[in-house]
Amino acid sequence: MRHITVIGVGMGNVRTLTLEALFRLGQADVIFGGTRLIDNYRKYREELKSQLGIYMEDWKESQELIPEYRVRYLKEMLPEKDGEVVILASGDTGFYSLTRNLLAQLKEEVEVLPGISVLSYFSAKTGLSWDDAYIVNRHSVKESVLPAVLKNKKVFLLTVRDAGKICRELTDAGYGNCEVYIGTDLSYDTEQIICKKANEVAEDFTCTSLSVMMIVRCVQVNKAWFGIPDEEFIRGRAPMTKSEVRAVVLSKLRIAKEDIVYDIGAGTGSVTVEMAMQASKGHVYAIEVEEENAKELIPANLKRFGIENVTTVCGMAPEVLEQKKLEKPDKAFIGGTKGNLRRTLNWLFAKNAQIRIVATAVTIETIAELAAYAKEQELQMDICQLNVAKGEKAGASHLMRGANPVYVVVLE
Repeated sequence: MRHITVIGVGMGNVRTLTLEALFRLGQADVIFGGTRLIDNYRKYREELKSQLGIYMEDWKESQELIPEYRVRYLKEMLPEKDGEVVILASGDTGFYSLTRNLLAQLKEEVEVLPGISVLSYFSAKTGLSWDDAYIVNRHSVKESVLPAVLKNKKVFLLTVRDAGKICRELTDAGYGNCEVYIGTDLSYDTEQIICKKANEVAEDFTCTSLSVMMIVRCVQVNKAWFGIPDEEFIRGRAPMTKSEVRAVVLSKLRIAKEDIVYDIGAGTGSVTVEMAMQASKGHVYAIEVEEENAKELIPANLKRFGIENVTTVCGMAPEVLEQKKLEKPDKAFIGGTKGNLRRTLNWLFAKNAQIRIVATAVTIETIAELAAYAKEQELQMDICQLNVAKGEKAGASHLMRGANPVYVVVLE
């Protein structure tokens, strides 16, 4: 008979566990966990027994300690174990934990005991509240920091090694007076917490893998993160989707935070940047045929806005899409296909029949091709025409100068 308990170990030091979690550890026949957690338990096992006294009278003397936490291996090893089995999970069981994957894959009942999350512990140590903090996960993904700071007054970074680089980006963007709290090796004897202004942190300042960071913005944000002014982008020679058109395109795309989004014909990367800000916990693929744009201009604009959740793909759609093993798109913007519109649409709908596609067009022929495609494929189509005129100073007066009309088409 086997009983499995997953225990959240918080920051990793078993001395911060709840009494119930310690009791389950003491009763365990087999304990699984990462090497760091197993070593820490082995180090403090006798100390815990002596301190807890009567609560741990039945602490088992013989326990099998196995330094393994990867789910695919646990699934192979668990059937061979009987009795009380404990799996140690770093952090809290509901906060970016292996517990979600573990519960989804194990075909038996599992009891879960939560731990103290690193966010809760760090906030207590710094005296900060965390109910108003936006969480950026940099443990398994590279979620962008600067856009998060523009949108949120308080941002918590889970697992950060490049604190100096992040502070330099904040300073260069005009947010050097942000307060930054950096915590390293929390709950261990080597714990260290520092608080400085972003512009006081050296660019080469690095942390261990067991580090977190809280950024508190101290000034009002005056920068746009939706319909960003054209002049804020590095232009080069590539055509750019203008600010007003970009704002409509983004509203039509309806991008969710976790979406996978394609920008086909990315040009300068202006739409890519705003897509990435919307899909803050997702990913954007910028597809661009011109090598100079793909390798220099787009990366330069991504760096300018602190965007990290973007992959630039150099090549012609749809051929390059067929060659690369990209994630299935939820949304896609088509700014240009150089005559491959129909084939590109076929490829996108083949990858995801539920995809939402927004395309812009300036010619009647492109509109006709989109309309014919929608009719053939029995798709829903929404179309609008934008006529944008911007004021220009002419002596003592202002005149409106109109741009070419742009059609924005939605297919789904």
